[in-house]
Amino acid sequence: MPRLSLIQEVLVRVLEDEMLLYRATWAGSDPAQLESFRSHYELQRPPRGPEVRAAVIHMAVSMFETAEPCWALIDRTKGRIGDHVAELRLVPGRGVCAAKTGGPLHWSVWGNPAVLQAAVSGYVDRWNLPISSSRR
Repeated sequence: MPRLSLIQEVLVRVLEDEMLLYRATWAGSDPAQLESFRSHYELQRPPRGPEVRAAVIHMAVSMFETAEPCWALIDRTKGRIGDHVAELRLVPGRGVCAAKTGGPLHWSVWGNPAVLQAAVSGYVDRWNLPISSSRR
């Protein structure tokens, strides 16, 4: 049997354990922050990349296991997706689902945007990030 790509098989799970993930966003006082927890589908943006091949990905928001990919996205998009990296403490019982998709640190997350926004436990200062082995 041929190996399926991540897009051919997405295992979506309701959270059973707490997860700590990171997302590029705006500051908590900025009204745009809630919008940053909406999927491209919900924002009525056209699907792109893997979203074209799997509607379930189009309906998710991307999060990462570390803050560094978020800062790279902020830089690559010249701040159009936010200027902060939020740390989210996602807990069971709030209707949030997640699937390991994309790159090694990438997660697709589904949930009510207000629930995701309420999960923000703080922000990561990009200059205090630990130096990864690839930058030494």
